[in-house]
Amino acid sequence: MTHIRTDFPYAVERIDDIWITVPDGTRLSATIRHPASGLPAPAILEYLPYRKDDGTLVRDQRQHDYLAGMGFACVRVDARGTGDSEGILEGEYLEEELADGEFLVDWIRDQDWCNGRVAIMGISWGGFNGLQIAARPTSRVDAVVSVASTVDRYATDVHYKGGCVLGTDMLPWSATMLCFDARPPTPSVVGDGWREQWIDRLERSPVFIHDWLAHQRRDDFWRHGSICDDFSALDCPVLIVGGLADGYTDTVARLMEGVGPRDGDVRGIVGPWSHNYPLVGIPGPNIGFLQEIVDFLGEHLALDPRPAPPQRASWEDPLRVWVQESITPDPARTEHPGRWVSESAWPSPGIVERRLALGDGVLGSSGEPGVVIEGSNEVTVGVRQGSWWGYAQPGQLPSDQRLEEPPAFSFVGDATSATTVVGFPRVELRLAVDRPVAQVAARLSDVAPDGTTLQISRGLLNLCHRDSDAEPTPVPVGELIDVAFELDFTAHDLPAGHRLRLDLSTSLWPLAWPTPEDVRLTVEVGGQSALVLPVRNDPAGLAEPVFEPAEASEVTARVTGGARQERTMTEDLGSGRVAIIDDSATGDLVLDELGTTMTSTALDRWEIVRGDPLSARVTCERTWSIDWAGHRAEVRTTSEMWCDATHFHTRDRLVALENDSEIFSSDRNSSHRRDLR
Repeated sequence: MTHIRTDFPYAVERIDDIWITVPDGTRLSATIRHPASGLPAPAILEYLPYRKDDGTLVRDQRQHDYLAGMGFACVRVDARGTGDSEGILEGEYLEEELADGEFLVDWIRDQDWCNGRVAIMGISWGGFNGLQIAARPTSRVDAVVSVASTVDRYATDVHYKGGCVLGTDMLPWSATMLCFDARPPTPSVVGDGWREQWIDRLERSPVFIHDWLAHQRRDDFWRHGSICDDFSALDCPVLIVGGLADGYTDTVARLMEGVGPRDGDVRGIVGPWSHNYPLVGIPGPNIGFLQEIVDFLGEHLALDPRPAPPQRASWEDPLRVWVQESITPDPARTEHPGRWVSESAWPSPGIVERRLALGDGVLGSSGEPGVVIEGSNEVTVGVRQGSWWGYAQPGQLPSDQRLEEPPAFSFVGDATSATTVVGFPRVELRLAVDRPVAQVAARLSDVAPDGTTLQISRGLLNLCHRDSDAEPTPVPVGELIDVAFELDFTAHDLPAGHRLRLDLSTSLWPLAWPTPEDVRLTVEVGGQSALVLPVRNDPAGLAEPVFEPAEASEVTARVTGGARQERTMTEDLGSGRVAIIDDSATGDLVLDELGTTMTSTALDRWEIVRGDPLSARVTCERTWSIDWAGHRAEVRTTSEMWCDATHFHTRDRLVALENDSEIFSSDRNSSHRRDLR
């Protein structure tokens, strides 16, 4: 439960609708909150395409008002082509966006209310562009707070995973951005030209998935903004944060390993959360994340006076991780019990690798090498995986894996002594396939004595990408090859008496888009094939890290009803069609201070027919509407993606209405050749 704080060192002044003109003449819209001290303050920029006046207003009130009350000047800017800002948003993290962001940092630095030091803060999109702007050669960013972000735009974002198309997320995210980009500016802010600006957006905003499917390899399109290609360029202090229930879990460890030890100016936190800030994230527990920001940025931005640092253990280590307890799987859980541990460095000297060879159905076998087992999978394996990322709404987390389709290969270990796993499990396989395009999914689970099976990590590999994401090659049919890939970062306490289970399969729908043909997989066990487990030896006598309780500022916006989140799965026993349906609505968000009511809905449907990988189909519907004191604008979109043996196909429909009259519609189709997938 987040405590609402009302007493702050400073009163907060808010200045709305500030125009900042970037070098090409485009005006960006900003809101500034700053302490009413009359003195220059350190500044925090949050720079997003999600509409500051209504889309993120609740979050901004909760966080920016708090940080301004603690002494920071907070600047919230709509990216070009979004909210009230001019221009068109042409794509994700393009050069234009990053150059605008660098200009914003310099503009803020030069204002008389700023002390000359500027940080960028953000989650997801804002976490991405903060890291990317800070890594630019001419950047003057003094620090970054990045939550639920990535350092590799190809390998660890919503588009591809292990070289596989993310069926759960690629089209749904494109559909969301199609709807978001089509939203109008605010008439009372922009003035008489608002409708023309809206029509221009509707006509010119792209469908993002067209670019994503046009670049199925890790080429320059994806290298742009992927700071992992040169971690040395990120030379400012960073607070990097991730959640074990989020798709961006890996980033904290990847960044800390890539940057290396830097005198304590890189801190990492990995908690139990999904895709949200840690003060409100689900599953809990939540932490006093805003206090962490005040402490971190107060140190690096010369906040004066600095508040007392948050309560901690008697020692300070750069990485703090929530190690989850073994629990009964619950896809609707709101808490995941566990404990905080701290690492003095990453990679951690306290973590050792334990190699568990694969036998015939056995994990940890010392059997004869060269034994071969074979199998193939139904394409519906994976339907109980939940989302790759989400907000941990009911049904979005993995359920009991006993309910899954039997995998082609399952390896179960002996009952263990108590074991703590922290890091990236790795699978090493000697295998062969009967098709030149194939994929392997690996799922690691904790099996309780009563048989309940809690998934603790998973990974994917498009076998054509076994050596390179930039230059994939067909798999040699029928030939034994050696491959290795890592599963997602995990932190889990395996109790004594529990067993580890590793499941391998040739499909994992809808997480991974299926290959064009069913694949028969052969695995050689008893020798080369193994699970490599990162095992933590808990140091004796060390106290656990301590976080203060979650705090936030008061939020004036209110939801009046109609919110829902439902996830269902159906199967037509006649046709064999299996459908997963995710249906959500925000309810009516009422912003009394603006005289505005806003609402949105999202419906995603993933379908596949047993025995037919070419039947895979995703359909996404989005609606968004806003009422400005009786003047109503609405956007409706429908996006579809399907395939045949050679191509991916998409169809997108966009409709805009003003006062219930249609003012714009478009239909855009695309086809992209399947590139070894």
